[in-house]
Amino acid sequence: MKKITSYLTIIFAFISLLNARGQNYQTIDSRRIAYFADQNGQISCIRIDSVKAMQDDSIFYPFTVIQPVDIECFSPFYASWIGKYVTINTDGTNKFLNIRGETIIIKTNANPGDSWIAYTGNDSLMIKATVIKHDTLSFLGINDSVKTIEFQALDKNMNPIEKEINNMPLKISKNYGFVTMVNFYFFPDIEFCCGNWLKAFTLVGLSHPDLGINNLTWKDVNDFQVGDELHVITTKPFCNDWCYNPIREKTTKTIYKYLERTEYADTIAYRYSRKESIETIWTDSTTSTYHYDTLTMIVTSDSLFDKLPGEPIVRSHELYAYTMLNKNPESKILLRSQYSELANSTGDSCWLRLIAVDACTFDYEYIRGLGGPYYSYLNWGPFCLGEERKLVYYKKGNVTWGTPLIINNTRDISIDPKIKIYPNPARKKIYIDLGSENYQHSLSVFIYDTQSRIKKTGYIHSGNTAIDVSDLSAGIYVLKITDNGRPLKIDKIAIE
Repeated sequence: MKKITSYLTIIFAFISLLNARGQNYQTIDSRRIAYFADQNGQISCIRIDSVKAMQDDSIFYPFTVIQPVDIECFSPFYASWIGKYVTINTDGTNKFLNIRGETIIIKTNANPGDSWIAYTGNDSLMIKATVIKHDTLSFLGINDSVKTIEFQALDKNMNPIEKEINNMPLKISKNYGFVTMVNFYFFPDIEFCCGNWLKAFTLVGLSHPDLGINNLTWKDVNDFQVGDELHVITTKPFCNDWCYNPIREKTTKTIYKYLERTEYADTIAYRYSRKESIETIWTDSTTSTYHYDTLTMIVTSDSLFDKLPGEPIVRSHELYAYTMLNKNPESKILLRSQYSELANSTGDSCWLRLIAVDACTFDYEYIRGLGGPYYSYLNWGPFCLGEERKLVYYKKGNVTWGTPLIINNTRDISIDPKIKIYPNPARKKIYIDLGSENYQHSLSVFIYDTQSRIKKTGYIHSGNTAIDVSDLSAGIYVLKITDNGRPLKIDKIAIE
């Protein structure tokens, strides 16, 4: 009996110890990745790559991102956006370092009303921290106990002064760390070239458990189901030898429709149809080509693309990273683009901004389940003549967006402007007015749906002829008029 009592005592003591440690409200959890968004939806991550255990504390080393180290130099190896490292004391004190190596102290065990000096700068600026609230909040679909810490800037005489940090409270949850925070690397008001870089961040995702937003991977971008459709327009200019003025342009309209999906251990295989029209505008003529084929695609992981947002990618003398944007929180559509400011290496400790003088740099956008890259830039000069690849329509399950393309084995533009088709949209009838033109024989009329299937045919002569369309479903169609096979008119019509 005494032995059982002893075991129960040990178990109770162990549970009490766990509960006591749980009361520390530790800001950073080394076991999971935390995803935060600034006010523009830009995603930043905290991932702890290594932990150094000491007698009374632990030191967490987060993965580094591209950070300025002085007014001109950047480095991918120096620090995270929350500082070089974080010290976690057993008494609940968490310490962060800014770019100058100055310490910011966060006391997670403090109670409502408790205050302390969180930061003392060399310029006599001090930042006081106060726990102003302790309650239960909802975030990421969960409820947890949260402490709110407010900052107040003080001068050397301890008088309150106005600083942006005063409006950036921290919120720390009991079990999940920061709910709101700042980029401690620039704490409290460090400026570089173009203003204060300090930002407020809100927790938008976690791993283990997976809550909210998580990393956007190459497989996520190319996650299609049978029946999904993507409609894409790509426009590219052509130019003369000196490239000062474009003399022709090529526009490609493409409809991708996914027919089969097969999943393997580490890959996804797709079979899809591609319907495509290519129109090239020359200086004195226009040519059109048409393709309709079935292709296959194999999707595997991409080790570089799958890196976390902001995680540096170093290639020889090039440095870049991918960014991730929470553009539409309601639909959870995430964009991922290449870091637009590449850098030239002058050594590991100093990378310079790349100034593009003879080429164009622009962001590529990749969208979860909608492919990519998509991009757009205007005519910026002799070397940037304007090019874009844009998604104009998609169908994902029962969700549709945009305006679908209509691609037929003909140009989808009006050929003879004298022939009038009205009303448009139409309900029961459409009228074709040939004007004063007289033809020796009947003209053929074809009405196609958006899949290029003929839905109705007929014949017209001269004058004004009515075509009954009451049996057609509401939607977009293409009406084509031919004279012995020669196209006279091609127009889009809408049936209500």
